[in-house]
Amino acid sequence: MFQLPDEAIAEGIEVFDSVEGSAWRAGDFLREILDELEPMIDNIPDFEDVQELRSYVIRVITDAAKTNPGTARQCERVSRVWKPENRRIELSHSVHRLCIKNDEPDFEMADWASEKEATYREVIARKREIKGLVALWEMKIKNMVNNGYKALGENDLPIEERQLIYNFIVGLGDIEKLRNTITWNERTEDDTLGNS
Repeated sequence: MFQLPDEAIAEGIEVFDSVEGSAWRAGDFLREILDELEPMIDNIPDFEDVQELRSYVIRVITDAAKTNPGTARQCERVSRVWKPENRRIELSHSVHRLCIKNDEPDFEMADWASEKEATYREVIARKREIKGLVALWEMKIKNMVNNGYKALGENDLPIEERQLIYNFIVGLGDIEKLRNTITWNERTEDDTLGNS
């Protein structure tokens, strides 16, 4: 059975026991150990995949350090996404955690937080505000598309207007739904759509 070296466990205990900068230290420590072990996964028969190895390493270290494995995973993730050269000194580890989008640094949010000297709560509020605006625009676009489908179903709509609506919906990438929804009474007009 694979065993994590005693030195790594002892260092993990020390890292998790320290107070000053512990989130960054803990994350960097775990990231370095995992980066070192992951390429050797094929030579460690006790683990089927990298995820199983990662879970084992974090569990052993957090058990020894008597700390929460979820917190340790989070520290490692933030450290992995926000490499030391990209970190904003003026921002806390918690704010950096909020400035992650699709497992990549959200530099735009981090720049905003740095410029405004934003607190954790202010960054959360900003993210909610942005999410709300995105949801609002998604709703407006969805309504426009639905109205477009309704208009396409009207037989007395001139072909030029049908073409504009068709192009708008296709431009939004809703081609499959469009193909399944539109049924024309005049086949010749249908054949001209999309050929502009």
